[in-house]
Amino acid sequence: MAGGLITPQVAGSVGGVILKEYRRQLAITKKVATRRTLESLESRVLGTVKGQVVEIWGGSGWRHIEVGKRANTKMPVKKTNDGWVLLEPLKEWHETVAPQIPRFLLARKIARDARAGVPLADSALERAWPKVGEVLLAGFSRQMLKNF
Repeated sequence: MAGGLITPQVAGSVGGVILKEYRRQLAITKKVATRRTLESLESRVLGTVKGQVVEIWGGSGWRHIEVGKRANTKMPVKKTNDGWVLLEPLKEWHETVAPQIPRFLLARKIARDARAGVPLADSALERAWPKVGEVLLAGFSRQMLKNF
């Protein structure tokens, strides 16, 4: 593979640094995320002709955090014989954050209200950049010593 100074292991370490800062930024902004949302965040290393690419992926919960939601959307519930049931992505969140609020009232509020997104990516990358530099420098050093 061309390039060769950034190995998949170094690129994976860079992804790990970014993920750590992403989670830290979530705590700083005091956003609540379910375990499923937190566990959906992952980094992937792709080898290309020019080197390694690190992609950061997250489940749909991250989209709701980053982008937000417009007002007056469809209610996230379905009616069953047992009453109103929250749709799957919200069940865990409801149990974690607000179990005392009736499901129907929560769903109605979610549908009616707009929520501004919290742009975590920019601040997480900005905070991660110094550590990414350290990881890359260490990786370059190891490769240089290995090649000589």
